[in-house]
Amino acid sequence: MADVFSDITAKRVWAVEVKAYDPSTEAEITLYAASKAFTTKSTDTPADTYFPGAVGRASTFERSMFRRGRIGGSSMPDPGALDIVNTGELETWLDYQFDGRDVTVKVGLEGDAYSTFETVFSGVSGELQFDRNVIRLKLSDKQDQLDKLIQENLFAGTGGNEGGDDLKDKPKPLCFGPCNNITPVIVDRTNRVYQVHDGQIKAVDAVYDNGKLLTLTTHYTVDLTNGRITLVAAPTGLVTADIQGSDTGGTYVSSVANIMERIVKDFGGLSTSDIDATSISDLNTKNAAAVGIYTGTGERNLLDVLDELSNSIGAFYGFNRAGKFSVGRFEAPATTADFTFVETDAVKNRIKRDPGGSVIWRQRIKYGRNWTVQSDEALDASATDAHKDFVTQDYRVTSDEDADVKEDGAGKGGHKNADDPEPLVTLLDAKADADTEATRLLGLYDVRRDFFSVTVKTQAFQVDLGDTVDFSHSRFGLSAGKKFLVVGIAERAVVNEADLDLWG
Repeated sequence: MADVFSDITAKRVWAVEVKAYDPSTEAEITLYAASKAFTTKSTDTPADTYFPGAVGRASTFERSMFRRGRIGGSSMPDPGALDIVNTGELETWLDYQFDGRDVTVKVGLEGDAYSTFETVFSGVSGELQFDRNVIRLKLSDKQDQLDKLIQENLFAGTGGNEGGDDLKDKPKPLCFGPCNNITPVIVDRTNRVYQVHDGQIKAVDAVYDNGKLLTLTTHYTVDLTNGRITLVAAPTGLVTADIQGSDTGGTYVSSVANIMERIVKDFGGLSTSDIDATSISDLNTKNAAAVGIYTGTGERNLLDVLDELSNSIGAFYGFNRAGKFSVGRFEAPATTADFTFVETDAVKNRIKRDPGGSVIWRQRIKYGRNWTVQSDEALDASATDAHKDFVTQDYRVTSDEDADVKEDGAGKGGHKNADDPEPLVTLLDAKADADTEATRLLGLYDVRRDFFSVTVKTQAFQVDLGDTVDFSHSRFGLSAGKKFLVVGIAERAVVNEADLDLWG
């Protein structure tokens, strides 16, 4: 791609391939358009194919760490829209179905073979909107296919390990990483069979009957291959267990990155080739702390589970320009910028500053989740004090703070209204890892941050999410320049502009 963008005066062509379903032939077809009309060569794929010059100037390709204009929370982006100029010759598009079909955008130099064009966007199409002059095709990345129930395997309700009428058509439980004091699903009451995960698990660390610690073999047996526990005798009260979850193929996963990868592959329909393996490795390098999540028989949306996991360590996820599932972590701008923009790079009157979020003086974190809260009175007399202390609370809490942030005076923060936010709920298992994350987050938010939205003239598809840019301007307190993290991008390649969301 560097060759395509290395010369800022080069004449580039943007080409689009859109899949559509033709009801008249009951088959999928491919439609073509470009920013300037051309015909592919006989040696290209596709060969001898005409691309009408119909890609509109307003076409945008968007990517964000989170929802546009926000820091943290859901990682669902809005990839933008493709505008096709309609002079009447493309009216046949009205006859086709586009929802969920592949869209590929490529760029190359004018006159070059199509085989040399580089892919800069890979996603799927959404709704089609027509007006007199423009066909607008809403774009989506492949994240839409993950917007579904995480568990599609349901109990049949036919008895045995498929449960009875009480479980019929309810999701089978899923367990990832270390999950303590979960309530396993009783699938066969007659034979005292309980299920903790729909598949292979790593280990059953402990089983309790109303807090009474049971003994392996004497009181229960385990089926690690199918994620089940069988009691030797009927329990006297509520059965709970400490589990090390999903161990598919003998590979146990417990970090946010690895659990997310397993979920999108085993339950989201993605393959290894659909995943940016480097980003998974990089996130593990930054934070490989153990986390655990258990679904029980609840109906959980896959994206909600990914959000819960990623928010535990300040991560985000999505699909990159190549259409691969990618993960990263929200961090402060780097000390060395990847790109530098000055005032003349910015489009006049298209710059806005918003607050970058509340300054905080303390960061609290909930960790070590207890998946079944029990009352002290209901526990067996043999339950240890340590076990009682754990199971009677839903989370442990730890924190880091800097009271100087909210005080006045030389060398102090001077933020009179510095915040002490509610504890961040995480899936982190160990206190040491929660302490580390509390300190990291405090360092991100114990100083004033700015959030700028600015339109720049730039070589499109060069700046990426997570890059650091140095931006200087004669106004807005930026005369000396300031480094920002790129948290959102909306690119209009045809006019060589990008709207950047910058935080720092």
